[in-house]
Amino acid sequence: MVYVGEAVPTGEPLNITTTALSSSEMRVTWSAPDKNKQNGLIMGYKIFYWQQTEPHYRLNSDLNGNTHKSVYYEQPREMMEIVPDTTESFILLDLIKWSNYSIQLSAFNPAGDGPRSRAIVVETKEDTPGPVGALVFDEITMSQVKVSWKPPVEPNGILLGYYVMYETLINDFSKQVKQKINDNYLVVNGLRERVMYTFKVRAETSAGVGPETIGNVTTGPQPGSPPPPTDVISTQTLTSVKLKWKNPDYRAITGYLIEANNLNIKGALEWQPVSQIKNGRQERYELSYTHLAPSSQYTF
Repeated sequence: MVYVGEAVPTGEPLNITTTALSSSEMRVTWSAPDKNKQNGLIMGYKIFYWQQTEPHYRLNSDLNGNTHKSVYYEQPREMMEIVPDTTESFILLDLIKWSNYSIQLSAFNPAGDGPRSRAIVVETKEDTPGPVGALVFDEITMSQVKVSWKPPVEPNGILLGYYVMYETLINDFSKQVKQKINDNYLVVNGLRERVMYTFKVRAETSAGVGPETIGNVTTGPQPGSPPPPTDVISTQTLTSVKLKWKNPDYRAITGYLIEANNLNIKGALEWQPVSQIKNGRQERYELSYTHLAPSSQYTF
């Protein structure tokens, strides 16, 4: 009798299944290779797994100065778990949320490792998103502000929208508003003039809403804004109001925002934008009555 010794397995593990248990956990199950391909005593299994990478694009220039776009993928970092032959199930932990993973298995005996199985791709579950980017405020007037933000760096799922809440807590006036939107910006009207508002924005996935990003803004003139025009005069025609003014000593004027207060509305304290001029320095403007309510008295 001649004993040749053991050889590495020539068969891979069989009946491999993968199940996402959560946004960061995954169960892998399998069965042993065919008996006639084990080539000795199976001592255990190796589970190889790595996160699939997204394509990246870059511009390259040739010797003639022509540019073209190329695509490349970052080299994935492969991880490995070793389990004994007594188990045919294992839970992978600390995975990246809402990500695709490739998984392969191999069996090993005293002679070495057998072939890897065909890669299986499985996606971890969605989770609540990370915070949105810093809140940016612009187009600020006495009664209006535009707030915008960048989507979360870690969406952790398909974004279903954003919850925006804004409030003010001054002594004589308190107001809190909450609404859901799909865009990553919101224009808010009807604000009190020269009042500080606190905005809070949260992103949402099917798993729920994420942490809030907070920012403060005060309505009215902002630091760096030009001084107001002076000597404003209004005269009426049959179809419009003609406005005249004197510009302040400020060279960087790019336009004007015309706001009006309807004195016929009892207790009206809010200025409403009625027109915007964006073509540089001027000292007169004709405002059509179509921008105003009929039979009303206004202050501009």
